[in-house]
Amino acid sequence: MFGQIAAQQITASKAAQQLGYQPAYLHKVRRLLEQEGVLTPRPNRSWRSRAHRDAVIQQALANPDVGPKRLAEILRNAPNGTCRVGHGTVSAILKEAGLNTVEARRSRLSELAGVA
Repeated sequence: MFGQIAAQQITASKAAQQLGYQPAYLHKVRRLLEQEGVLTPRPNRSWRSRAHRDAVIQQALANPDVGPKRLAEILRNAPNGTCRVGHGTVSAILKEAGLNTVEARRSRLSELAGVA
């Protein structure tokens, strides 16, 4: 089952549903099996977040009043359609950049505009 998930033949949610478990439990089991050496650890995919960081920050500053879920939707529906990230990734990027609140985004915009 984990091989099918890794090959993107089935989602973790669907696999968990078929097995009668919650997705979080399936992820926990995978981590334990990786630690025990039964499964090969998954590759680090943090490069995906870095690749979309600029687009996320640009949209966050262009739309300072919306949250991560709405920003993820805006990015998915962008004309070029190349930035498909989930709201969790958007949230992590905003937190890392210090833009995880509406106030922080407005403050950054004020700084960029030269207004104190």
